[in-house]
Amino acid sequence: MKSMMKSFGIRIAVAVLTLCGVLFSFGTVKTQAALTPVILQFVQSDSDANSMTVAWQVSNTDYIEVWYRESLPANKNKFERVAVVTGNSYTLRNLKGGTGYDVEIVAISGTGKDARSTLKVLYNIGTKMGDLGSIYQISWDRFEKKLEVGWDKLALADGYEYYFETANETKKLENEIVGKDINSKTFLINNNQAYKFSVRAFVLKNGQKTFTPWKSIICIEQPWVKKAVKKGKKLTITWKKVRQADGYDVYVSATPNKGYQKVKSVSAKTNSVTIKKVGKKKIKSKKKWYVYVVAKKDGNTSGARYYFPTATGGSQYIAFK
Repeated sequence: MKSMMKSFGIRIAVAVLTLCGVLFSFGTVKTQAALTPVILQFVQSDSDANSMTVAWQVSNTDYIEVWYRESLPANKNKFERVAVVTGNSYTLRNLKGGTGYDVEIVAISGTGKDARSTLKVLYNIGTKMGDLGSIYQISWDRFEKKLEVGWDKLALADGYEYYFETANETKKLENEIVGKDINSKTFLINNNQAYKFSVRAFVLKNGQKTFTPWKSIICIEQPWVKKAVKKGKKLTITWKKVRQADGYDVYVSATPNKGYQKVKSVSAKTNSVTIKKVGKKKIKSKKKWYVYVVAKKDGNTSGARYYFPTATGGSQYIAFK
């Protein structure tokens, strides 16, 4: 009996010691360190003129801090924290159009001060620019068969892409990317033919181009003045109609190089006008007058060059006594 009690007592002691050991072991375990966050991907997924969206893929991460600053040479701007999120994307709003930004995400794992692991990734991205301004036809040279087209430069653009084709889009003629200092192009063309010119700007960030929407115009030739007859105190101007034009403006001046005034605007059905005055000046029988006609199409104009009414006259002003 004593032997059994002794044996039982030993087992109890062992159990107690074991239990104490377990309790001791639990009491001395330190908080386990947080797993190291991993950022698998960080990209710009979308943008417009005043906002941009960044997206990421992460692992071992409890939440993401999003920081940003405007990207400038020798940047000394401080980053500003704009969000703390648990999702996989964030949209920054109320930004400047066509502007580069440094965006940083901080992936954080764990919540305790001694059990927090972070990883930072910096990405330089940008908003889209605003739309292009005016795009316009500068001139149509009938004799040299050249068309010149221009557009307003866009601040912060890194370059432009243009597309030139026939107006009915059946023949692609030229497609090219040009530098930011170029804002006009000259093309060889055929008279009595309409053309379509399209252009868009882009910014270049991280090897990727972000484009503005395309802007297009239909280019049409400048009307050919067939004749101008001055009879008494009236001047009648007649021109050849232009394909696809939806109207015409007639200009007259008393001097060849300046002072042109628009004296008439007419529809596409009309190809002749008679005038009695240029501004407040009456048409006088012994005075020279200089004239040209501009065709219009969807807000675009054919541009202004001045011709004699015959091809042998060359590219000069038309003078009528």
